[in-house]
Amino acid sequence: MSPKAIRFDFSANPNDANGVGHRDRYATTMAMARHGYALGYDAVWLAEHNFTEYFPTPSPLVTLSHIAAYCPGLGLGTQVLVTPWYNPVRLASEM
Repeated sequence: MSPKAIRFDFSANPNDANGVGHRDRYATTMAMARHGYALGYDAVWLAEHNFTEYFPTPSPLVTLSHIAAYCPGLGLGTQVLVTPWYNPVRLASEM
């Protein structure tokens, strides 16, 4: 049996940002992603949370596409997509 490489992923969700505006939270998410990429992590994960101050990422697919532009080769993943809020055909095409 051959050895398998160990992969390291991280979550870029600014959960300690209560009282911080959405623009700054987005900038923090992007900074976290770029930092993880620079450190050599293999993938970044985002969660979807609408209508709440907890992990405010209303559209993780759009945010992940922005991360992909700055971090080529970094794996991308969603921790949560609230599928009942999506049109299934549109969601499939965006993914």
